[in-house]
Amino acid sequence: GNNGNVNFHLKKTFSNEKLLIEDGANKKDSNYWNLNRLAPLTKEENRDYLKKDSVSKIEDSEKYKDSIDKKRNRMRLANILIGYKYNKTKNGLSISVPGIIKNGIQYNTIEGINLNCYFSINKQFEDYRSHNINGRIRYGLSNSLLGGEIGYNYFYNPKKNSRVGFKFQSIVEQFNSSDPINPLVNSLYTLFKNDNYMKLYKETAIESSYFNEVINGVFFNSVIKYAQRDLLINSSDLLIIDDKIKLFTSNIPNASITSDSVYFNSNAFTAEATISIRFKQKYISIPNKKIITGSKYPRISITYKKAIPAFFSKINYDLASAMIYDEVNLSLLGKIAYRLKVGGFLNTKKIAFMDFKHFLGNQTILNTNEYLGSYRLLPYYEFSADRWYIESHIEHHFNGFLVNKIPLIKKLRLQEVIGGHLLMNNRLSKYYEINFGIENILNALRIDYVLSYGINNEVNSGFTIGVISRL
Repeated sequence: GNNGNVNFHLKKTFSNEKLLIEDGANKKDSNYWNLNRLAPLTKEENRDYLKKDSVSKIEDSEKYKDSIDKKRNRMRLANILIGYKYNKTKNGLSISVPGIIKNGIQYNTIEGINLNCYFSINKQFEDYRSHNINGRIRYGLSNSLLGGEIGYNYFYNPKKNSRVGFKFQSIVEQFNSSDPINPLVNSLYTLFKNDNYMKLYKETAIESSYFNEVINGVFFNSVIKYAQRDLLINSSDLLIIDDKIKLFTSNIPNASITSDSVYFNSNAFTAEATISIRFKQKYISIPNKKIITGSKYPRISITYKKAIPAFFSKINYDLASAMIYDEVNLSLLGKIAYRLKVGGFLNTKKIAFMDFKHFLGNQTILNTNEYLGSYRLLPYYEFSADRWYIESHIEHHFNGFLVNKIPLIKKLRLQEVIGGHLLMNNRLSKYYEINFGIENILNALRIDYVLSYGINNEVNSGFTIGVISRL
């Protein structure tokens, strides 16, 4: 352009910026475009742009936004199950509360019947900056334990994905902070099958976090946390179906580790830093925001976590870990995704069981964990590591490449997936899993047949129903 302000600007081929749309690009008048456009618009284009412009003006009006909100904000019966979201678009405000699948009433042997209430409030400005407040309240009836947490995040620079956050909590947590057991699934297994898989402790903590894109494709994330961790005991033995031979297990996750060595009340002061790299990351720049479109190279991240023995804390360990992850599109053959993780404790002077490296296992028929990063038949806590670990996952989604060849089945839009998973650590020499699955069943479910080898030199097998997208 003659004023140097080129609004739609395709960068040279060696740049990772694929498209730049400058501020005010959609607010120029016809005189500006007549001066700067290489070829004048045809009649059809003129008509089309006029129509789109009118639609855009209507959609931008407060009256239109209010009427759309009114429609979206209407309560429906399904909201009780899946959750409810309230929008006030003109103010950039949204409030969401999950349904009873995540919220509501659950049961475990530590708290007995427990009541949960989550909420999230988000306020977004026109320049994409946003404030987010999220929290939950929890009450256990049989141990009369009231808990809660509140978190605040400020997304202050959308061009750099920059965010700063704070969290305060005093609430029960699973020993594995990745929550391997869904509370609803645990409730059903405990009440009907006498399997109390969920193991909890109470954590009272204050935490601050920071996230920022340093340069294109290089991200820095840090978390500083001070936590008081208190052990809890079972306080309820309520059952619907009682198996007289089967007793509930204690709230100590791994009885094979002697209780005096890693099970004790403790305070922990931890600092953690992660650098993630995505080489040649492509992106689109729009006013006030950067949209990342991906990269053909893997994502690599390196994390260092240090527990510092200070401020009445004796917990003292260093954990270094690295991860490589990628998803490769094979067009007609579907896509292949893999994740490889390695880690090691450089020091374990004083460590409690919640500080071990836990793995996403599963001992139920319902698998609610992320597929690429979890094991289908691995016990939750039996093989948690306190020295070193190697974890790898690979899955190939055929996206219907095979089943689409069968005429009647084609209509069901089913998709095939196969996967392989490996775990090695100081408590488990080699553990393998292979899964053969069908996904996209009724657009939601996935069924896998899984074979595993490595525990007591035995081959185990079983079916799992994946309900990840719904719980």
